[in-house]
Amino acid sequence: MDERHTTQQVEWNLSSAIILEIQALLNKASNYYLGQNIKKAFWTLKTLKFRFIQSLDQDERKELKNIEKDFVSNHKNKGKVIILYENYAEKIMDLLDSYGYLLQKKKDSTRIN
Repeated sequence: MDERHTTQQVEWNLSSAIILEIQALLNKASNYYLGQNIKKAFWTLKTLKFRFIQSLDQDERKELKNIEKDFVSNHKNKGKVIILYENYAEKIMDLLDSYGYLLQKKKDSTRIN
């Protein structure tokens, strides 16, 4: 096996592991949200952020940090917490998509294959 092929295999394995971890954290956050445990869902998404934070630019980090601060300071206001969670989740999903961590949508979404 040549060095180039080995390097590509290692890169693929690392990328695959990160994608699987992101998927597991997204599933966990969704389950918490569906179980109405917004705080655990939020902290799970925050954990997810740390998997790809090295990709974020300063403005993106600041925007997420501001939502996190608002969440902590409003933790007793359930209505506000839900809105902040949904904004944070949407922002995380947008960032995952923009940085290529999500699978691209099929051009023909009417068929499975």
